[in-house]
Amino acid sequence: MTTDHEVFLENEQTVSQIPVPHATLILILGIASIIGCCFYGSGSIAAIVALVLSSRANKQYAANPERYLKKSYSNMHAGKVCAIVGLILSALAAIYFIWLVSFFGWDAFNNSELIQERLQEMMPQ
Repeated sequence: MTTDHEVFLENEQTVSQIPVPHATLILILGIASIIGCCFYGSGSIAAIVALVLSSRANKQYAANPERYLKKSYSNMHAGKVCAIVGLILSALAAIYFIWLVSFFGWDAFNNSELIQERLQEMMPQ
């Protein structure tokens, strides 16, 4: 029977390894932050939560690395990397959206003809 915990002997004592706290959640939030960057930069919320959780989990892991499973640490680290990528992409998406609003104006987003007019103004004759 396989469990999430691995058991090993340390000085003739049985020690059970446990997953890094919130490792799976950090990975899910990191992936969600990359997906969320397509929605006007809203992935930054998931990215920030994942980074805060990974910082706490990393401190716990650093205090006693023998206690935790290496696989769950790898998942936590992958989630942290995804969160950083998602945060950068969300920031770029937010900057792009702000540029679009400042260039075309807020009223153009509800009127496709106005967007076409403004695009034709940009094109040289």
